[in-house]
Amino acid sequence: MRFITDKLSVPNALSMYVVLLLTTFLVPDQVIDYSYFPFFLILIFYTGVWYIVLKSIYKNSGEDLFLYDIYYVLGLPGIIYLLSFNINLELWHIESLQIVHLFLLGLLIILRITLYKTKHVNMVRVAVVYLLPLGNFIILNQLFASWYIWNFLSHGYK
Repeated sequence: MRFITDKLSVPNALSMYVVLLLTTFLVPDQVIDYSYFPFFLILIFYTGVWYIVLKSIYKNSGEDLFLYDIYYVLGLPGIIYLLSFNINLELWHIESLQIVHLFLLGLLIILRITLYKTKHVNMVRVAVVYLLPLGNFIILNQLFASWYIWNFLSHGYK
C-alpha cells in the first residue's frame, strides 16, 4: 500500500475521496437484499479506500495534521451516511444513538477547530486518535445490524 500512499498528494487524495463519495450513487438499491459476502465486500472496499486516503493525507501533511484530523473524524461516517441514504436503508434504529454519535462527532470537530495551533491541541489529538476507531466501528456495526434486520428480521415486510 505504500506505493499508493506515497504517490498521492493531498489534493489528489481528497479528489479520490470525492470520487469515492460519488461511487456511492452507483451502488444498486438491491445491495441490501444480496447475501452477506457481496455486502461485506462493498463495505471493505469503501473502508479500504477511506484508509488509503487517510494514510496519504497523513504522509503528506507534515507537521500540520489539521486536515488529517478533520478527514479522520468525518471521512468514513460521511461515506456510510451517503451510502445508507442512497440505498434507502435506515442506519440508526435507536434515535438516541444517532443523536449521541452526531453530537460527539460535532464536538470533536468543534474542539479541533477551536484548539487549532494552541498548546492544548494534543488533548484533542489524543481523543481523535483513540476515540474515532471506536466511533467508526460503531457506525460500521450499525450498517451490518441494519443489513441483518432487513434480511432476517423483517418477516417479509421490506
